[in-house]
Amino acid sequence: MVNRTLKICFLKADTLPYEAIKHHGEYEEVLQQLIKPLCNSSDVDVDLQISKYDVVERQYPKNIGTYDAVIISGSFADSSIDDKMWVLRLCGFLIMLHDEYPHIRQIGICFGMQVLARAFGPSKIVANPKGWEVGSTELRLTEVGKDLLNPDVTDKKDVLRLQQIHQDCVAAMPSQFELLASSERTPIQGLAKYYDDDTPRGFTNAPDVIPEGKFGHIRLQGHPEWSGSIILSLIKEYEREGIFSTEYANEVSEIAKKPTDALHIGRALMKILGINTKKDDEKAI
Repeated sequence: MVNRTLKICFLKADTLPYEAIKHHGEYEEVLQQLIKPLCNSSDVDVDLQISKYDVVERQYPKNIGTYDAVIISGSFADSSIDDKMWVLRLCGFLIMLHDEYPHIRQIGICFGMQVLARAFGPSKIVANPKGWEVGSTELRLTEVGKDLLNPDVTDKKDVLRLQQIHQDCVAAMPSQFELLASSERTPIQGLAKYYDDDTPRGFTNAPDVIPEGKFGHIRLQGHPEWSGSIILSLIKEYEREGIFSTEYANEVSEIAKKPTDALHIGRALMKILGINTKKDDEKAI
């Protein structure tokens, strides 16, 4: 018996390199590999449904009102700074979603965080003056971040690690958003937005499920959905393309091999989506 349906609209902004796809599947499959086991560890029977839309090709759902959450992926080919039509269209879609469907949660990853900052302003996304940030990166949590990114109130961590691979960064806080975390190179590593009022909001397919905290937007610069091996394949790709020198590629490859708190943060994201998961399934990856 299904106790809860969770419908996720996955807005795909790029394709993983061939080597990553060969070992881990396409982007939506990688996302499923994070979320599905967490749903299976829940205290309710979850019917997980993930629908993919390629926003680079301007594919969008015609029935957005049937979803519980939207997840925006990272992008390698293009930057959120670009004035390309697909980027501008995505910004407009996110604004519409915020205004017309406030109960649909928005989760953005890497590019997905940056494009939100562009959509909601102030639009200040820049090439990081400290350079690339690659591999398992230490994130120092703010007080809001400690509350939001720790799924268990009795085990709150001050520092978490996530895989990263980015050059652009958000350089100014979007209005009405809260800072979740910072790293040595990137001051804005995560963002969250409270709802504009105190009205409790359930989910499209579970209106009676009211999660703790009144957050409608969650954005992370790092990748809870990616393992170190995916980052390693990207590092090799960037080395082949001449973006990374061999020396730098070797250096950050060692960083990418370090463990992360991806499942810890994955459990926190599921809690935001109203699904409590078991700590037993949490392990470093």
